[in-house]
Amino acid sequence: MKLKTGTGDVYFNLQLISQVYLSPDRSLLTVHFVNGTIFAAPVETDEDRTHLADFLGQLADERSGFIAVGKELLNLKSALWISIPDEGPIQVRLTDSRSHSLPDEDPERIRRVLGE
Repeated sequence: MKLKTGTGDVYFNLQLISQVYLSPDRSLLTVHFVNGTIFAAPVETDEDRTHLADFLGQLADERSGFIAVGKELLNLKSALWISIPDEGPIQVRLTDSRSHSLPDEDPERIRRVLGE
């Protein structure tokens, strides 16, 4: 998947992304990879914001394997494990040793995103 930036195009292998984060002031996009490395891209111009919106929109599509959680997009297909209990919040453990609790997510939606 491609992200246009002020300095050129950046291509990402979606299977290697664990999480995408937009800073609270929306000035910096950070891409976290499954091996723990990160890529950061400043969002400074209206053109940057347009390209960022397109990139995030593509990632937010259910078929991509990502789900939106606040200002983050989590790649469920790159998770170490996902627990969908009969009761209680869904738990996602990423390969960079971070865990996320998803108390408001629909289990059926998570299963669809995972391709079940």
